[in-house]
Amino acid sequence: MNHLVRTAISVTLIVLALPTSGNAEESTQATLSEITVTATRRQEDIQDVPISVVAITSENIRTLGMVDMRDIAQHVPNVEISDNPVIANIYMRGLGSGRSQIIEQSVGLFVDDIYQGRSQMNLHPLFDVANVEVLRGPQGTLFGKNTAAGALIVRTNEPTNEFQGAVSATIGDYSTVNGYYNIDGAVSGPASDNVAYRFAFRYNDDGGFVKNRAEGPDGVERQDIQVRLKLNWDISDRTDAKFMAEYNHFDSDGEGSAQMFNHAPDMVAGFQAIVPTFVDQAPNWETDVPCNLAAAFDFCPGRDQTYTRLKAEISHELGSGSLSSITAYQAYDFDHLFITDPVMYLQAVRREEFSGFSQEFRFTSEVGENFDYIVGLFYENTELDRDEKNHLNFAFHPRLSFLGNRDGIDNWILKNETVAVFGEMRWHLSDTVSAVFGGRWGREEKEYDYFGITTAYYDENTVLALPNDPRIFTDEKRDESEFTPSFTMQWSAADHAMLYFRYAEGSKSGGFDDRVLTPTQDLEYDSESSRLSEIGAKTSWLDGKFDLNVTVFHTKFEDLQVASELQGQIVGFLLLNAAEATSQGLELDGRLSLSDSWTIGGSYGYLDATYDSFPNAPCIAVPGPECQANNAGAMVQDLAGETLAFAPENKFSMYLNFDHRLANDWRLNSTASISYSDEYFGDLDADPLSVQDAYTKVDASVELEPPDGKWSLMLLGRNLTEEVVYASSFDTPIAGAPGQNAYLDSPREVALKFSYRF
Repeated sequence: MNHLVRTAISVTLIVLALPTSGNAEESTQATLSEITVTATRRQEDIQDVPISVVAITSENIRTLGMVDMRDIAQHVPNVEISDNPVIANIYMRGLGSGRSQIIEQSVGLFVDDIYQGRSQMNLHPLFDVANVEVLRGPQGTLFGKNTAAGALIVRTNEPTNEFQGAVSATIGDYSTVNGYYNIDGAVSGPASDNVAYRFAFRYNDDGGFVKNRAEGPDGVERQDIQVRLKLNWDISDRTDAKFMAEYNHFDSDGEGSAQMFNHAPDMVAGFQAIVPTFVDQAPNWETDVPCNLAAAFDFCPGRDQTYTRLKAEISHELGSGSLSSITAYQAYDFDHLFITDPVMYLQAVRREEFSGFSQEFRFTSEVGENFDYIVGLFYENTELDRDEKNHLNFAFHPRLSFLGNRDGIDNWILKNETVAVFGEMRWHLSDTVSAVFGGRWGREEKEYDYFGITTAYYDENTVLALPNDPRIFTDEKRDESEFTPSFTMQWSAADHAMLYFRYAEGSKSGGFDDRVLTPTQDLEYDSESSRLSEIGAKTSWLDGKFDLNVTVFHTKFEDLQVASELQGQIVGFLLLNAAEATSQGLELDGRLSLSDSWTIGGSYGYLDATYDSFPNAPCIAVPGPECQANNAGAMVQDLAGETLAFAPENKFSMYLNFDHRLANDWRLNSTASISYSDEYFGDLDADPLSVQDAYTKVDASVELEPPDGKWSLMLLGRNLTEEVVYASSFDTPIAGAPGQNAYLDSPREVALKFSYRF
């Protein structure tokens, strides 16, 4: 462990032993601070919002060391992240998007009112964040398409009218190998009488926590650079404008995959003949990626990605409300060198470029005695270009060496244009009862061009064959429209209690498959839909010292889009509408102020998410009697009644915060949290080998701050019990041989953070 970290631990133990001040008798009248959210497109107290929403404040993010979306998901029940260096998908109440790179998202991500529609945008860390709102359940009316399961709203810090700044430096160690350091900060203040600015930055250098036993970099060595500039301009008493420009870049080397496991003995022997370090064992933060392997031809996995965002928001106050215009442009590009196993039998070079323009006009009325409303118009135009070249090193493969080496091309362009109108009206039927009606109509047009050179490795009888490589060209178009209504009844039963019933629908766009295996393949798949019925209560007790919210929900999903792996094939999977599912359960969220210094909070979720119908589900890597060959010769199974992936039955998170002034008026702020999850499937085929076992994570932080508050020193520990948790796992069967692969969350890590404010 780093010497600096050991020293910090000693200092912290001494501080904890200091006596408290003589007048430190703790008040029993401490009340909880109000949490403001924008889940209804208005700023409202979270206790007044008739939606199942969890708010993660900037203080939560700081004291719990949250860096990215997976950290957020750890502390919110019924939310999971399937995270790996290729695709980071968000699952909510059991519904997510799968591993395809072209498929739309089931959970919408909005950063400063900008919709981030591609999973690759989830790979960048959060920085200078004010708060995160987790909206569970369909949000189609106000937030639009691809929110069939829910939405995440991220708000970054705004410019201030007074000059202020802060800078923080963090150094940390992993219990396995390597460590990391980062520096971040922000400067904010007035640029003139009517213009305020905020400049924020973050740099991170991570040595990776997956030990590479072969000759190559540990995984994943990564460097991040992020900068953001915001300008707020008060044009007049009634008009203001906000501008934002953001740049994100990361560069990584090495493979973050944990050790591959569950291979057949001849495959293990074949791997070891080429990579002597290879061991077939359960994932344990070790891998074998020999970048000097002759088969690799100087090929080493890595990724280089850049993402930029521009935004202009103009608001004008009218007599009856506010008219807003939000214009945004986003673009990303990356080069990704990808492998599949230690022998690197598949090497892929993926290059992807995305650009998108969006424009939203929204009118928000004043809150009236009888009714108020929101209406809007949304337009989006995007283009996604993906080029992939792959090399198959069959000459080095234990079972396929007689095939030699082969190359392929897999290129496509997807253009998308969306127009939508939406509105929501709230009638105040009495002083205590309100009814909310909403709806959104949207039309989407897609154009898809594909060019590829693909080899059909198996014929319909699963006999190995090598016909001529067909050149596949496609030129597809798709036009669809959706209407997603919503209805809410809200009853203020008492000063401290609000009850609501909510019905809402959501949808996820249809599209085209990005894995084209034959010239006659049907590429198009339809949109999927969700219908939610939800009953909730938001209550406040003990004179504002205790908030307790409860939600009971039932959601029906139809035409689920799934990426169906082709067992009996060497590589490949297809996208299709193959399943229906029901997700139902219970959610509890609460906070309790025990005194002026002590606060406890937590969340619990019970989830019953199962397939109602999935007759052509992909078979597991090692087929059992439940698997049968379909008409095309592929092995399939019926998963009706089986649990969805990333849907633990029980999950809870609890934190305890102690924020107190010591005898010398120094501030001690300490937080401990515990997160528990039941077991769940890590892949949609319900393979027992992909099951993530139940786990309990423990995090803690201790922060010391002098009386003037100019600086602070924080000791942070994460995953202190060193739980092995799959970020994602999936089958890697090759030519009839079983195999599994997994990416892991980080092991135990301890970090020291110094912050200075000016």
